[in-house]
Amino acid sequence: STRVRVKPSKLPSYFECPRCHWLEVRAGVEPDSISVNSRAPRTSKTVLSVDPATFGNVFHRIVEIGIGNPGPGEKGPSTPLPSSWTTKTEDRITDEEIHRTVFSELLPADADPDKVAEAISIMAQRVSDGKLGEMIRGTELDGMRVEGLRTEMPFHVSIPVSFDTVRRSKWTPDGEENIVTIDSTTIDMSGVIDLVLCTSNVNGPPTIRAIDLKTTDAHCLLDQSSSGLLEALGDQTIWPACEEEEKILYKHRLQMALYHQALEESESDRSNASLPKRQVLPPAILVGLTGRLVEYPQVLLDEAKEDLMETLSRTAQMSLASDFPISEIEKFQRESDHKCKTCSFSDKSQ
Repeated sequence: STRVRVKPSKLPSYFECPRCHWLEVRAGVEPDSISVNSRAPRTSKTVLSVDPATFGNVFHRIVEIGIGNPGPGEKGPSTPLPSSWTTKTEDRITDEEIHRTVFSELLPADADPDKVAEAISIMAQRVSDGKLGEMIRGTELDGMRVEGLRTEMPFHVSIPVSFDTVRRSKWTPDGEENIVTIDSTTIDMSGVIDLVLCTSNVNGPPTIRAIDLKTTDAHCLLDQSSSGLLEALGDQTIWPACEEEEKILYKHRLQMALYHQALEESESDRSNASLPKRQVLPPAILVGLTGRLVEYPQVLLDEAKEDLMETLSRTAQMSLASDFPISEIEKFQRESDHKCKTCSFSDKSQ
């Protein structure tokens, strides 16, 4: 019996670049610590005065503590929910007092709070004006009404995987001696989902959905540069409305497929315990730059689940085999591998 732990945040790089994957799992090296890019001159800070990761953390925190909750109404939730999910709360995403509180918590000393505040204010207002903003204020859209939600929801999922047989061996004076062969294991993953939304549905069963917030290209809120994401600004559909939205969904598809599977397992457990369950809707990305809520098309979600299992299977092989030389990853190579900006082996001419 074996188990392998994997960080969900590592899944995209594991899938896209087997070399990065091997470096971390077999060599125990963070690829970006030896990246050729790390030797490049440091770039100046953006117009936001903070790096994108810090800005993202700030906005995530504002949504976490400021998001509203309309509550389930007088009749209660259509399917039982913890009281922490259903407590009626005023929406304060756009509240400057909330913003200042978060700035004091997370902004570094050298940040320009005025610039950050301006960008945060615009982004918060766009989210508030979008579909998510309407729903958390109690508006019914397409027959669905929010009756409960949870921010920063922790999850744990165990996924059985199978793979080509690998061997565990030990050294002896007479050579390597096989101890056991392994062709399956269980992958354990834990993480946090930015937002889980539960809705009642007049047209069908009650639903639950995982939502991930992205603040990509936030600098475009202040400078004159353009982002392909802005092409969809004001679009009222829930499907990808431009090429950049398709790209952002594709980039994060493995994590979102994992979140979706975690919710499916949770609802399945409820059903097995003879409790009412919710239909798990495809996950969605909340694009902070435009305030749009973009749902994963079913075809992309199905492909993501296949890629997820492929990646986990490869991780298991690398982790459990006594010997897994880097030459073995050649069979996993993709045409785009040479474009990897993290892995030090990404350019064979180096």
